[in-house]
Amino acid sequence: LYERFAAAQNAHDLDAVRPLLLDSERFLWVSDGTSFWGREAVLARMGGFQQSEVWLVTPDLDRAVVVELGDGTALMHLSLALEFGPRDPGPERYRFLVSLLASRTQAGWRIAALLTTREKES
Repeated sequence: LYERFAAAQNAHDLDAVRPLLLDSERFLWVSDGTSFWGREAVLARMGGFQQSEVWLVTPDLDRAVVVELGDGTALMHLSLALEFGPRDPGPERYRFLVSLLASRTQAGWRIAALLTTREKES
């Protein structure tokens, strides 16, 4: 699920992102300390970011941890590198921690929440 989500973001393809997100007004993305509720609000925010010439998410899937919370619900925690901005003089580079709540639906697994924060250097 997350690999498809990251690939769709990197392709700037919000039409491919949409079906991966739970279609609910209770969908939550916490981004830059702000809560965004509902799939369409989240897609609008992502669309704003993807106006940048460069938007590249590189998740560290080898170190991702999945915690099963119950039948049909899981939390995935991972670190990722994000590059975004203009090609020239070069995009900004950031490290983020992402906790993703996934829910199994009749249509398959969907992302129900994304909680993101900047990763502190150790």
